[in-house]
Amino acid sequence: MVFYTVVEEFLTKIEIAFIVFFAGFLIAKLSSRILKKFLAEAELNRILESAGFKPISNSIASIVQYIIYTATLFIILQQFGLTKIVLIIIVILAFLVIAVSFLLAVRDFVPNVVAGLWLRKKLKPHIGKNIKIGNVKGKLKRVGIVSSIIEDREEYHVPHLYASKHSNNF
Repeated sequence: MVFYTVVEEFLTKIEIAFIVFFAGFLIAKLSSRILKKFLAEAELNRILESAGFKPISNSIASIVQYIIYTATLFIILQQFGLTKIVLIIIVILAFLVIAVSFLLAVRDFVPNVVAGLWLRKKLKPHIGKNIKIGNVKGKLKRVGIVSSIIEDREEYHVPHLYASKHSNNF
């Protein structure tokens, strides 16, 4: 008898979860389409384009759609009592993504700054002159923190780490 009630409660939760899933899906799609039409009638894209910005009505509609999807997912998870666990996992994953992104950015930044400290003294007298660093030839325009700008027909940003490995003429 206890097994029957446990199974019945679980099946009821699954039924409610399916109903919430489909209702959330429909609400998200409908609200996205209604918002796109509303923003098109308000001529938001035309106003933004005339001001020099990219049109964003589709982006706004997509953001609203995904917010509703996320809310639906959390309502379904709440049915099964998993909301706190999933939130903790999401926060941990977001922290890991931010940490890995930061480490990947610093991985390239720090060596270029260190090489830049050494190269700034050597490159400063050559500003405005034609130089060659590796395969890049042209007039040295500026020496920055992590890269130098060399202009030929185009503007090239040469990282200081590359310049320190490929420069022997200055």
